[in-house]
Amino acid sequence: MRAFVSLFLGALWLSTPALAAGPTLSFRQQPSAFNNVNVPFEQAPLLEILGADGFVDIAGEDCLITLTLEAKPPVQLRGEINEKTRGGIADFTGHSLRVSGVKVDDSFRILAKGSGSARCQALSVYSDYFVVSASR
Repeated sequence: MRAFVSLFLGALWLSTPALAAGPTLSFRQQPSAFNNVNVPFEQAPLLEILGADGFVDIAGEDCLITLTLEAKPPVQLRGEINEKTRGGIADFTGHSLRVSGVKVDDSFRILAKGSGSARCQALSVYSDYFVVSASR
């Protein structure tokens, strides 16, 4: 839901959507909800940089996005965990992302963070939780 800013001009009220302070990082496509240990996700994450207007920031500079798993060792996110945005999109399809070291079925989430310029470093977002099964 977007906030609105209202301005009273005499007898006329003007309402316009309030704009965000800067770009944000968002999961356009979440990782698969259910996964098996050491098996690549059927659905890889797809992230997008959204501009202050809420649309994909295709004109902004490219950022390096790195994925980390919110988990304690020995559980790890494996595969190619870095992707540079192109036209505001970071697509991890084909990166063979998978979770290793899981001993019992558990839920995890991924933290995606930007790096590079100050604008890119300010970007971060968590995925939804997903399940990794310890057995195939």
